[in-house]
Amino acid sequence: MDIDMDFICEVETCSRIQEFMSNGSIKRFCVTHEHMNRTHGNPQPEIHCGGCDSVFIFDTPGSTRSKTGADKHYCVACTDLLFRYKHLLPKSTNHIVSTYRVSVIDYINMLVAQNFSCKLCKEPTKKFVIDHDHSCCPGNKATCGKCVRGLLCYYCNTFIGYIELKPKLIQSVSEYLKP
Repeated sequence: MDIDMDFICEVETCSRIQEFMSNGSIKRFCVTHEHMNRTHGNPQPEIHCGGCDSVFIFDTPGSTRSKTGADKHYCVACTDLLFRYKHLLPKSTNHIVSTYRVSVIDYINMLVAQNFSCKLCKEPTKKFVIDHDHSCCPGNKATCGKCVRGLLCYYCNTFIGYIELKPKLIQSVSEYLKP
């Protein structure tokens, strides 16, 4: 089926059909570019990536909008990371962002850098805990984000928690375990 070129979105690189209104009028752009024009005042705005903070034109093929409902857009590289490793993310990504000030992309990059293993014991695990220095942000429910040390398994995170509370415990345990 051939489409009349008069009904194609006015954005030069777009070949989608213009948005039709219920009153029979036609908008200048397709649904996506019309939304961008209404929201940003430009059908092809420069947007900061929600993952790496790089600036890109939203119309870049392969870029995407966050599926979490947050008004975040991701560049092609971050979109690729999200799709490739989304099965390794915690169920609630809002928690890691609000509590630890770690973006979803930073979390994935930590996983990759740690070879998908606990940073302390080096064992692979399916569920990670974000380890941070508790002395950095005392009394705050959320961390500053600068004190995040890495991703640990549950057991190592618990162990580190005890050691932080009682530093002398490590020497006592070492002596206790000697034959």
